[in-house]
Amino acid sequence: MTSGTVVLDAIQETKVQSDIYTSFDELEARQEEWDEFVESTGSEVFQTYDWCRIWWKYYGKNRDLRVFVFRKGREWVGLLPLFVEKIWLGPLPVKMVKFVGSDFTLAHFSPAIRSEYIQEVLHQLSKHLSNDGWSIMHIGPIAGLYAHVETLKDVIEETFSRHHYLILEDKEDQMYFELYESWEDYLKSLSRRQRQHIKEKYKRLRKIFGNDTPITLQFAEDDTFDQFFDNFVTAHQDRWEKEGRPGHFRDWPDSREFHFEVAREQLHHNRLRLLEVRAGEHLLGYKYAYKFADKYLEFLDARTEAETSLSVSVGQIIFCEQLKEATEEHASCIDSMRGKYDHKMRMGGKVFSMRSFYVIPKKPRILIPVMVFRFFACLLNLFYYRVWYNKAAVKLPLRRKGLWKIWIRTCDFARRK
Repeated sequence: MTSGTVVLDAIQETKVQSDIYTSFDELEARQEEWDEFVESTGSEVFQTYDWCRIWWKYYGKNRDLRVFVFRKGREWVGLLPLFVEKIWLGPLPVKMVKFVGSDFTLAHFSPAIRSEYIQEVLHQLSKHLSNDGWSIMHIGPIAGLYAHVETLKDVIEETFSRHHYLILEDKEDQMYFELYESWEDYLKSLSRRQRQHIKEKYKRLRKIFGNDTPITLQFAEDDTFDQFFDNFVTAHQDRWEKEGRPGHFRDWPDSREFHFEVAREQLHHNRLRLLEVRAGEHLLGYKYAYKFADKYLEFLDARTEAETSLSVSVGQIIFCEQLKEATEEHASCIDSMRGKYDHKMRMGGKVFSMRSFYVIPKKPRILIPVMVFRFFACLLNLFYYRVWYNKAAVKLPLRRKGLWKIWIRTCDFARRK
C-alpha cells in the first residue's frame, strides 16, 4: 500500500459517504445493520427494513425507489428510504419525492439520521436529487416527539432556501402517553377524578363477571398469530361496520394483507405486541401494537360485544392492561398515533403536532404546476374526504368502498390544519 493510498483512505474516513440503492434485494444482507441503526437513532418501527420492504411490495407500483445510506467510514450516520413518483391531479403532472411508507399506512417519522450529521446528510441528499427533475419534496410527516425537529428545520432552510421555496406546515395532532416506573405511579399522575373513574370501570367489570374472575392477557406468538390476527380484524371490522363505517381494513387498500405480512415479520423480531384481553373466558378485545426500542406504538384496537351486551366500556380497561404491560417492559412512552381525543387526554395523553416540510424549486415552470397541484389536492381533500366521505356518505344506506388511492397519495399536500 502506497502512502498516497493511506492518505486517501484517511480522508475518506473523515467524510460522509453515500450509497444509493434502487431495490430492497440489494440491502437484504444488511437488514440487521439497517434495523440496529434505525433503533439507535430513536426512529419508529416504520423505518425498519421489513416494514419498508413490505410496504414497497404493496404500494410501490409505478414508483421509483431511492434508498440513501450515508456512512462515515463503515459506520452508518444516516438512512433515508425515499421514492420518486409522477402524479397527475389537474391539468399538469407533478414529480414528487416522499418517504417510503408516508402514505397508505398512517406512518410518521423521526428521520434516521445521527443529529450531528443532519447537515452533511441533507447537503448530500440535495446533490443526489438535483438530477431527478422533481417538482416537490415532502419531508414528513415528522413525529411529534422528534427531538431534533428545530435542527432539521434550520438545516433544510440552510440547504435549500437559496434555490427553493420552503413550506413548513403543522399537520394532524399526535398523542403520546408518558410511562412511569409502575402502574401505581401512573395512577398518581392522573387527576383524582380520573383515578376514581378507572377504579369504577374495573369494579363494574368484576360485578358482571364475578370478583374472582381474573383479567388475563396473551400476546400473539408463532403458533397463535394467524388466529389472533383474524379474530382481531373481524372484531375491529364488526364494530365499525355496525356504526355504518368501513373500518380500517376496508378504508385502506390492501391493508389487511399488508398488516398481516408486516406483523408476522415483526413478530419474528419480537416487536409485535398483538394483545388479547379476556375476563375469565370472556373475550374483551385486542390491541394491535408494536414495541421498538423503548417505545410502544398502538396502531389499532378492537372491542367485542361485551361493550354493548353488558353495558360496560371495555376500551379503557384494554388500554390500561396494555399500559401495564408496556410499563413491565420498561417502555418510556406509548405512541398513540394520530388524532386528539378528550378521553385520551383525561388518561394522561399529551398532544403534539406532526410537521411536514415541503421543498419546491424556484423555477416558474415547476412552481406553477405545483401550485395548481396543491390547489386541486385541497379541493379533493375538502369535497371528497371531508364533505362526502366523512359526512354525506355515512348518512346513506350504502356499503362504502375504500378510500380513493389518488386521495391517499395526495392528501399530505393539502393544507389541513
